[in-house]
Amino acid sequence: MTEKYSKIECKFELSQRQIDHDGNSNLNWMAAVAEFISALVKATRVDSSYPQYRVRTTSLNSNKLLENYLNSYPLFGTKYLDYKDWVQILSIFKDTKLNHKLSIDKVKSIKSNMNDGRTVFV
Repeated sequence: MTEKYSKIECKFELSQRQIDHDGNSNLNWMAAVAEFISALVKATRVDSSYPQYRVRTTSLNSNKLLENYLNSYPLFGTKYLDYKDWVQILSIFKDTKLNHKLSIDKVKSIKSNMNDGRTVFV
């Protein structure tokens, strides 16, 4: 990522296989999630052996709806820890006095410790 073209976004993505282990479609409940956060369901990996549905937040408003929901009904394990890091990034976007350079550095630092980069599990 170069300084000239650096940009940061705050999104949350949920992906699930299209057909569950019982042979039922996951589309209906993914559509309900999408409707709740004012998003769309998108089919991904359609040409693979494991096609998926994806729902992604696309606005600050969607992110706030999801934050409120997950504060009431939290995730567990490392997904919860990733969520808490995501909330830190979301708080940067809620700040109307966003400093682009400082924000990019802070987001990069937080993001580097999420998902596969996680080394702290408490």
